Amino acid sequence: MRCIGRKKFFVLVTELLSGVLFGIVAFSLFFDYFFAISISTMAVIAFSGATHDIACDGVYMAELNKEEQAKYIGVQGAFYNVAKLVANGGLVAMAGALAEYFGAIEGASLEANKGAYSYGMDDYFCCDCGNNGINRSLSYKDVAV
Repeated sequence: MRCIGRKKFFVLVTELLSGVLFGIVAFSLFFDYFFAISISTMAVIAFSGATHDIACDGVYMAELNKEEQAKYIGVQGAFYNVAKLVANGGLVAMAGALAEYFGAIEGASLEANKGAYSYGMDDYFCCDCGNNGINRSLSYKDVAV
């Protein structure tokens, strides 16, 4: 029984670690070396996610008998297929709708769409970044040129 408690502990720790690390990725966008920080943090998130998956499978196998496992495997498969649909279709459709909303030109270069992308980012990050005295050495506008 002690082994099951350890697996549940790893499930909770990896969930918390992944959440904190995703927050670090979000806040790293304001630093000079945001790309290196983001990539290295996402590598740690990958290991945390793999550990979480293994620990969850261990808890699943240890806590449920064969009948309960068979009952929930269908639910697990259904959510796996829904996740594929959302990732492949829903997010792409949402990105297209947002690009159209902000006035992006389909098939145009990034330079031609710079106004639409920076308009959306200004609204999201800072209402009037140019006049409030915030100076950064590298921002999202420097990358999306």
